[in-house]
Amino acid sequence: MPEKKTKSSVISFRIDDDALTELMMKTTDSRGEQIISPSAFARAALESAQVHVVDQELEAFRVYVAAKLGNNINQIARRLNTDAKSGVINTDTYRDVAAQLASISDELHALLQPVYDDEKPEPETE
Repeated sequence: MPEKKTKSSVISFRIDDDALTELMMKTTDSRGEQIISPSAFARAALESAQVHVVDQELEAFRVYVAAKLGNNINQIARRLNTDAKSGVINTDTYRDVAAQLASISDELHALLQPVYDDEKPEPETE
């Protein structure tokens, strides 16, 4: 039988009434009898939790760059539409450039997904 480790460190924190109610619901059965102590529940949650720390400065920079790029894409699209309506470019060129802009926009959107997001979006079918 493995040797039981002594718990010698104490961590305490405060929660609001709603969080306490939720904790009590998760640690008691339908009759209100405790099935696991709040401490044991917190330890189990801590051991199995996946915590993602976000660098706020980096995230703000990513959003700033994406906004700049998105603005540039919109300006190009606006000019493309104006030139297509006035006959400066032909329909085939319009479709090709519009498709490329849509592709760039999709790639930009994918780059904005959180770095820690393990789920990959399903490929779109046409």
